[in-house]
Amino acid sequence: MPDPRRTILITGSTDGIGRQTAADLAAHPENFVIIHGRSEEKCLAAKEFIANECGGSRTNLDFVVADLSVLSEVVELANEVERRFPSLNVLLCNAGVLNQRRLETKDGLEMMFQINYLSHFYLCHLLEPLLSRQQNSRILVIGSVLHSWTSIDWGDMMCEREYEKYLQYSRAKLMLHLFAFTLHRRMILAKKSVTVNVLELGKEKEPNNNGRL
Repeated sequence: MPDPRRTILITGSTDGIGRQTAADLAAHPENFVIIHGRSEEKCLAAKEFIANECGGSRTNLDFVVADLSVLSEVVELANEVERRFPSLNVLLCNAGVLNQRRLETKDGLEMMFQINYLSHFYLCHLLEPLLSRQQNSRILVIGSVLHSWTSIDWGDMMCEREYEKYLQYSRAKLMLHLFAFTLHRRMILAKKSVTVNVLELGKEKEPNNNGRL
């Protein structure tokens, strides 16, 4: 018998607003929440926190582990979700970083560009077939009021000439906004049952200097 619960995957949900969102959703028994984090230790700690401190139940919580700064792990994440969970109703793209200095990933890309934008772009592409199997499924992208601070520097997308953390964070969020709008239109044209929305948080909810949402 199919699981009647709504399955929700939240990236970057081992702390901050991601964990709180997971806790709020897991408090409702009709939701099944998949926590995502960079390590099993962090995911287990978040699961226990939600179950013990926030009224959630261990029976409607699970987790997946992947480092979004490694594109091969994004593929593994999507494959694991499809293998372990029969359905997916909501993908909430929350994970994000704010790095003080320019860092490169193992894939040779600027880290904020990859984690905040590209890996979510890729994950949405990989999980769209699974989402499309359900009626009224959703992709929710955590945006930012800071997306309007700047424009995309097409000549220096990896910030090799100049790096300023807030400008690069703003550019990545602008890319996410544009991606979400484009994907939503494509879902409509393809007559898919997936809606795509951007959720803008207030300035007080932006990442602080610890580097993560």
